[in-house]
Amino acid sequence: MIEPLPPVSATKGHIQGLNGLRCLSILIVIIGHFFLGEYSGISSLGVYIFFVISGFLITRLLLAEAKETGDVRIGAFYWRRLLRLFPVLIVYMIVVVLFARMHSIPSPLIEIASVFLYFVNYLKSYYELAGTQHVLPIGVLWSLSVEEHFYLIAPLFIAFVRASPGKVLAFAIVMIVAPLLIRIGYVIQWPEWSNTNRIYMASETRFDSIAYGVFLAAICELSPEGRLRKAISSPQALIAGVALLVLSTVIRDDFFRDTLRYSLRGIGALLIVAPIVFSPRLGLLQNIANSPPAEWIGKLSYSLYIWHGAAWFFLSNTGMTKTVLTSFAELGVTFVLAVASYYLVEMPVLKWRNKASTRRKGVVTSSVAA
Repeated sequence: MIEPLPPVSATKGHIQGLNGLRCLSILIVIIGHFFLGEYSGISSLGVYIFFVISGFLITRLLLAEAKETGDVRIGAFYWRRLLRLFPVLIVYMIVVVLFARMHSIPSPLIEIASVFLYFVNYLKSYYELAGTQHVLPIGVLWSLSVEEHFYLIAPLFIAFVRASPGKVLAFAIVMIVAPLLIRIGYVIQWPEWSNTNRIYMASETRFDSIAYGVFLAAICELSPEGRLRKAISSPQALIAGVALLVLSTVIRDDFFRDTLRYSLRGIGALLIVAPIVFSPRLGLLQNIANSPPAEWIGKLSYSLYIWHGAAWFFLSNTGMTKTVLTSFAELGVTFVLAVASYYLVEMPVLKWRNKASTRRKGVVTSSVAA
């Protein structure tokens, strides 16, 4: 059964294909990290898709809220964000620290703080440039830091301009161009940062990866039937997006890798997300994206992403050495922990949040009626 395409302009309804895209992204990340060894950098392609999905979905929801209520409630946005991210992070860090203490592994306070104050990306790059490593399995959480730094800016701007699609589009373009210029400046000024996490993980050099999603949401609202929106949502765009990701991977030039590669991969991810969500001519791929297994893995994707970072930490400290079989063990441990995390942590918090939101709306409606 083909799931109906979502309206192009912003609504709060379900968006077909997004969980399938999340499924694709997390599988790329996990397979890259667990099975590809020296080619594990391919896992970063999944992160680009995650970033575009995030920027698109959050901007679309904020635009929809503004259309529905006439305002963007910033406090409510950050409260929802806190409830979405922190419960799993809290449980994750409790389990990690307890495991570390059981195995006489130190738990540096700065590493714990970096998770909850969102500076893992800068701490990890500092450690790399200093020639050391983090002790706890926090490395994969760098992308959450980038996202939260971006969302300290974007929602405030959207609220300030009263969710004007044209101004949101201009903001997206600025946030796409500025990180490219910063990357170029960094490579020229500090060549020793080339091919390091200082460029790969810094928020100011990665904001464009999320801004491509903001760009898509703004275009959909500003000109839902325009040529550009239709072009980037076409099957040809999907082919071009895959080609850009492949091309950006095979080009090995150092300057390109540290500057333009990020831009090409961001565009490539955008050209994969838009057609899967909006094209009326990709029924087969959309059926796969909306299939029960893809939907389920997509729903698990946040917990899978968090817990996959600790799988080898747990196994290696119980005496295992890295082999193909232990890679499958990592996969099994990750899914077990992610399923437990989703059903025992994420879902109860989400249900509580939705009930609380419904009660608040009921109180407001009653007050208005009175």
